[in-house]
Amino acid sequence: MNEQKYPHLFSPIIAGGTLFRNRIFAAPTGVSFVDSDGLLMPEVGAYYERKALGGAASVATGELIVDRELGSGNADHHIALDDPRSF
Repeated sequence: MNEQKYPHLFSPIIAGGTLFRNRIFAAPTGVSFVDSDGLLMPEVGAYYERKALGGAASVATGELIVDRELGSGNADHHIALDDPRSF
């Protein structure tokens, strides 16, 4: 008997009105490829691209700073969402 343990894993799913091609969601992970101004380096795009190419339907980022001036604490190398140059 050839039975799949997770028969729906590679089936499309709609969540929150968005269609995902499968049910694999990459966990949010932070990377250190951010310069001291909180700007993304080219390696960041390549990192998340590789996760998506690996088959994940959704790839989430992690460790973002909403307010660079007041919210960074000791984190000098995180993506600063309040800086338009970060995108």
